[in-house]
Amino acid sequence: MLELNKEQQYLDETIQVIYKHLEKENAFLSYLRKDARQHNKEMIEETSHDYSDIDVRAELSQYLQSYQRNETNLKASTNKVEKLNRMLEKPYFGRLDFTEEGYDTEKLYIGISHLFDNETLDIKVYDWRSPIAGLYYENKYGQLSYQSPDGEVKGNVSLKRQFLFDQERIESYYDLKDNAVDSQLLEVLSSKGNEKLHSVVETIQQKQNDIIRTDDIDLLFVKGVPGSGKSIIAMHRLAYLMYHGQKKYTAQNMLIISPNQFFKQYIDEVLPELGEQAVSQKTYEDLLVDILGDGIETYANHMDRVMKKHISSFKNSKEYFVLLEKWFEYYLKHLHPYEDIYYNHKVLIQKDIIKNWYLRHKEKTPLSVGVDQFRTKAYSEQNYLQNAVRDKLKKITLQLGNHPLHTSEAVDTKLRQYNNKFKQHMKRSLKLSPKAIYFKMFENKELLRSLVDFDIPNDFFSRYNQYEDFHGIFLYHSWINPIQNYKHYKYIVIDESQDYNYVQLYLMKKLFKQANFTILGDMNQTLHHTKRATYHHDLEKIFKPNQMKMIELETCYRSTASITEFASQFIKTEVKAFSRSGDMPTVIQSTYYKQHLHISDAIEEFSDLESVAVIVHTSQEAERLYHKLKKTFDISCMMGYHTKLKHRLVILPIYYAKGLEFDGVIYVSNQQTHHLYDQFAYTAATRAKHQLKFIEIQK
Repeated sequence: MLELNKEQQYLDETIQVIYKHLEKENAFLSYLRKDARQHNKEMIEETSHDYSDIDVRAELSQYLQSYQRNETNLKASTNKVEKLNRMLEKPYFGRLDFTEEGYDTEKLYIGISHLFDNETLDIKVYDWRSPIAGLYYENKYGQLSYQSPDGEVKGNVSLKRQFLFDQERIESYYDLKDNAVDSQLLEVLSSKGNEKLHSVVETIQQKQNDIIRTDDIDLLFVKGVPGSGKSIIAMHRLAYLMYHGQKKYTAQNMLIISPNQFFKQYIDEVLPELGEQAVSQKTYEDLLVDILGDGIETYANHMDRVMKKHISSFKNSKEYFVLLEKWFEYYLKHLHPYEDIYYNHKVLIQKDIIKNWYLRHKEKTPLSVGVDQFRTKAYSEQNYLQNAVRDKLKKITLQLGNHPLHTSEAVDTKLRQYNNKFKQHMKRSLKLSPKAIYFKMFENKELLRSLVDFDIPNDFFSRYNQYEDFHGIFLYHSWINPIQNYKHYKYIVIDESQDYNYVQLYLMKKLFKQANFTILGDMNQTLHHTKRATYHHDLEKIFKPNQMKMIELETCYRSTASITEFASQFIKTEVKAFSRSGDMPTVIQSTYYKQHLHISDAIEEFSDLESVAVIVHTSQEAERLYHKLKKTFDISCMMGYHTKLKHRLVILPIYYAKGLEFDGVIYVSNQQTHHLYDQFAYTAATRAKHQLKFIEIQK
């Protein structure tokens, strides 16, 4: 009891320090807001609206620069206030007792952010990302060390303690043994009903901590089983890099490539909970539309075709990339309509020069760079020759007098004819259309097959102008046109990377060529194609990192041991389960006409759970069952680009369930004969935390 009183006293002192910081920061925030209002008023009243005046524009520029500084300060101050308010709810979560060699024992309290007492000059709370806080996540006691800015610090860890709070009171605390944080982790995992992914800073495991604190290298590949914490740990890594990046990394220059729009919503609260701004997120479909514009088949339609086997699997293979390379080279060598660019019978640029430049720079420099150079050169020479031709025609006009065919209008007409021919030749010779080059590939099967030493299946030719074809068009676009939209990004997280093919991964490296990457994946969960044994080596070949590290997470924390064991049958590999017991999953045989009755029974059975998902294969199945089930249940259908993430009771296609988790899952399967069925079943089963039911439709 005496120890609890001491801990409560420290908590009281810490809360008072937070209140003092809040009072000071709120006052500063009020001043900034008042100053911003006054500044805006002065700008409106005192600045002339005659923008043609140079002095007015200079004055306006000064006001705008000042406005931007105010906005930056306002945002920073607002973030501090939000962080302090969050710390009031939980000032810290752990305590570490550390005795550095030659010094007294220090009691270090660990939380989401540093807290400094300006009066006593003590650090009341250490940021979980600080070097010394890393010792808290080590599954060891005794002699340990950490790397400080001044070098290695050795010492003895004698205590690790975790706290549970009830508002501003310590409800309980317990001291961790060698197997750190398992007690609280079990409590967190046993809870129900989280609609969004939340930070796990209190329960980070040692291997997860290794990922978070890995040095800033070119490529970190995290291979992990479902529920091992890949996504959430990647969020914590971003927060760690922002803290240690010495202003290299900010929320503005980091990006997450998410598998779908629902996952984007699912993870958007993690970084704010850690005291950092949320970073931008995009799906691969977003990238396609950003670069190529509208008119692209949606990802949902594409995945529905995957489920129905209406897809050319070849377009997800590494050979597809090789074929695209070979075809591009062949087109530039033999099919592109090169022409000499000339004006008034004088050749300005020979077609062989254009062709050789294209072939020499293909895949290295965007070919439009050469196009711009040739066009500039041609126009420059054409402008000079045009003046000479005009003078010559005028002389002829004067010599012939006022002949109706030799008026000044006739001279202009003749010049226009020369100019039009010049432009036509230049356009034909220099124009490169990614889409036209790509679709020309389908015109001659024999020719295309002669370019490679592997088989090209017939369905490659029968299905095109679909979602997967735009990977090839996107690739050609990147080889022809410079893409500047994303050059400011310095760090990229690619989640669910197993669902991207060789071409897509190559494009992401090309788009973000200046960035470092954390790539997350599990080949057992791919929904697009069969598992690739060479995936790790493909990443090395595509990204060509100077430094690459792979860390494997082998323990599933999401699902009960019985669900994890059940799911493992689909991948023929044993997955380590965290020791949390639960009911065995059940399998029910049903028919097309009775399935909604069996689904209804399962929903009733799972009525005590906070979140339940009915997972099907296609959007059409989801919509059909939704209209039947909504007559009885308050159910949502997660479908379409503008649907919000729901969790209480939902029905959704399996491709939108990627990365999500639910207390209970009802998987409705009619795809037992699909060549990817085991991967579908494994992915669906591992969405479940507590309860799982398979309803198999017999045909």
